[in-house]
Amino acid sequence: MKKSLLVLPLIAALFAVSAQEIDLGTDQLQGADLRSANLRGVYLRSAQLQGANLSFAQLQEADLSFAQLQEADLRFAQLQEADLTFAQLQEADLTGALLSGADLTSAQLQGAVLLEVRAVTASQIKRATNWRLAFYSWDVLADLNLPADHNEGVEKKLAEFEQEKTIMP
Repeated sequence: MKKSLLVLPLIAALFAVSAQEIDLGTDQLQGADLRSANLRGVYLRSAQLQGANLSFAQLQEADLSFAQLQEADLRFAQLQEADLTFAQLQEADLTGALLSGADLTSAQLQGAVLLEVRAVTASQIKRATNWRLAFYSWDVLADLNLPADHNEGVEKKLAEFEQEKTIMP
């Protein structure tokens, strides 16, 4: 059965009940198309969302702690007051996301794209893990006291990591 068919009952559930009643923790939602979904306040702790499309999703106050969000599309997602503690955000795209009050403590940001993110502070970002290996807009670079050529350096460093992976058994 195709993944998209497996997600249909989930989407139907999202529109049939209020967000407070939905518990999607530990669900297997890799590659799910949840763009523009209203997931406000939803419990997604430890959810498997690798490669999921959550662009423009309403994720205010959602519990995404420990969620697997590697390579997820979170462009322009509304993440105000979301719990992203220990979330795996490697190579996730958060371009234009609204992060006011989001808790990024120990979130893994290696290779994450945080270009044009809105309402985020340097202290929020610095609570994350590997925040120095993420991509930022020039204004955020300045707030983080990172050099103007930071993104180019990150690109090189990530390429080195990939090369090391292919060499190591």
